[in-house]
Amino acid sequence: LSSGINAEYGVIMEKYLSKPSQVLPEQNYDGNLRQEEGSPSVIIMTLLALLSLFAFHCTWITSSAYSSPSIVLATSGPRGTRHILDDFREAYYWLNQNTDDFSRIMSWWDY
Repeated sequence: LSSGINAEYGVIMEKYLSKPSQVLPEQNYDGNLRQEEGSPSVIIMTLLALLSLFAFHCTWITSSAYSSPSIVLATSGPRGTRHILDDFREAYYWLNQNTDDFSRIMSWWDY
């Protein structure tokens, strides 16, 4: 099936690419091809603006994520309900209550 689709695609592309272009470029009064004077600079300025906005957005997201580290995490549910995740605090409390003061704890939190 895929070989038949590829063959048809090749025939269509060959017909499309073999036709000469009917659109003639416009020319200036001296016979040179006309080029839009501001188009390259508009494209470059647009790309620079988009890259600047992307860098600003990444900086803002990173600063808001790392600005208040906490062992208690808060999330919002789909209807605006607030959920508090305090697994870390509960684990630290359990370690405090059930281990010696000079104990050493090794853990691997793989998530």
